[in-house]
Amino acid sequence: MSSTDEDINPYELLELSIEATEQEIKTAYRQRSLKVHPDRNRGNPDAARKFHELHQAQELLLDPLRRMALDAKLRMKEARKARFAS
Repeated sequence: MSSTDEDINPYELLELSIEATEQEIKTAYRQRSLKVHPDRNRGNPDAARKFHELHQAQELLLDPLRRMALDAKLRMKEARKARFAS
């Protein structure tokens, strides 16, 4: 994963909560991909990149091992943020 991939939160990209089910992930992906698909946005040079990011987010969230690792990382980040905020 590159540093730009690290900055993208798949849950935020798909507008989902961390508790999202597999079906909710698939539905959110379908809805978002229709909006940013390069064929529907021929004049937008970023459409292919956005579509690729959505696809990567969906793949990550549908892979149980990768999703567990992401969830653990996000929880640690939130705990660290809460610890430094207080």
